[in-house]
Amino acid sequence: EPLNKNGETFLVNPSSLLRTIFGSYNNAAISSMGGGVNSWTEMLDNTELLKSQYDLMGDSRWPQNYDEVVIAIDTNSEINDFILYSLGLLPQSDITALMKGEEIETGASFTYDQLLGLKYKLLINTEKYKFDNLGYHGEKTNEEIIQQVEEGEEGVIEIKVVGIVRPKKSAAATSINGTIGYTSALTREVIKRIAASDIVKAQLMRKDVNVLTGEEFNITEGETLERNFRRFGYVEEDAPDSISLYAADFASKDKIVNWIENYNATARAEGRDEDVITYTDYVGIMMSSVSTIISAISYVLIGFVAISLIVSSIMIGVITYISVLERTKEIGILRSIGASKRDISRVFNAETFIVGFVVGVIGVLIAMLIDVPINIILAVLANLPSIALVPWWGAIALIAISVGLTLIAGIIPAGLAAKRDPVVALRTE
Repeated sequence: EPLNKNGETFLVNPSSLLRTIFGSYNNAAISSMGGGVNSWTEMLDNTELLKSQYDLMGDSRWPQNYDEVVIAIDTNSEINDFILYSLGLLPQSDITALMKGEEIETGASFTYDQLLGLKYKLLINTEKYKFDNLGYHGEKTNEEIIQQVEEGEEGVIEIKVVGIVRPKKSAAATSINGTIGYTSALTREVIKRIAASDIVKAQLMRKDVNVLTGEEFNITEGETLERNFRRFGYVEEDAPDSISLYAADFASKDKIVNWIENYNATARAEGRDEDVITYTDYVGIMMSSVSTIISAISYVLIGFVAISLIVSSIMIGVITYISVLERTKEIGILRSIGASKRDISRVFNAETFIVGFVVGVIGVLIAMLIDVPINIILAVLANLPSIALVPWWGAIALIAISVGLTLIAGIIPAGLAAKRDPVVALRTE
């Protein structure tokens, strides 16, 4: 059973939806928007990456042939209604009725099986042309094109939806930018068929004559062979207009940037300024701004931590000094039975060492306990599981810092205790 009950046949990529909304009188506005809505995108040739970003829904599978595609839904298993119309899942006549003020039924829903049964027909660019009465290649009428598509004549590829994919909750980013994702195999198949078409072969044989008019190209009026090739969709795989590079991580991105900079330096040194690559590292700019903000926040936090450490060290020193005052008589007894100044100093240093060690262990244990609810909250709110943790080496370092600070804070009080006159100390009550 067709999802679109009206049985309409219309262009879905780029979609004719904008023309339906704005009408043919506003061609300039439609052209400025790219001519239509592009809901199709070529997927990366990295199945493992796609599997790490998306879950297959229902009886789905990933495309195995060039004529197979997937539909990408959002995390709520929804598709924007604008896209539903542009893909033909809902009749575009509803848009016309809505523009006239009529009421239309909304809230459409589809099962996975319905979407998996979808089929589209792809018409090769060169199949839009035919020999006219004068023996030249003229464009077919819309009626002829629709008839060719509906009858599935040569030059028409039937596209089948074999998968429905939904972003994983754990995925930090997704790579399918449109709603329907196709493979590079489809792109190569189209390139191959266009190159083998009669009109492209004819144009390649007579590069000085426009096969659409039979006249020589008028360079002064901007007619370049290349314009016809763009109309036909003809491309040479070894001479691409653009190349997309996908870095696996930030380190790889930096390597790509360095490679481009080295290439540009070589080109300038050789006087090939026209070959210099101009680029904008948006991620680098963004990360630089984020790094600046993070650094500012880090410096503020470091300042607060430094103040707290200074205050705590002073308090430890005060506590140790109070301990010295309370044990004045004990110090005198120890000195009278033969304890040296160094022995007295070691007693109080040992005390501060124990205090620092115990406090460090308690602090690390509290931090590890607090990590549990923090990770739960971050996993729910920001989809960042297990980001807060205390590594074993970090725990050891924190305990060592705690012991070191307490020892430093106790040096002066321990020194004062060692310098006490034993006679005076014994007389102290």
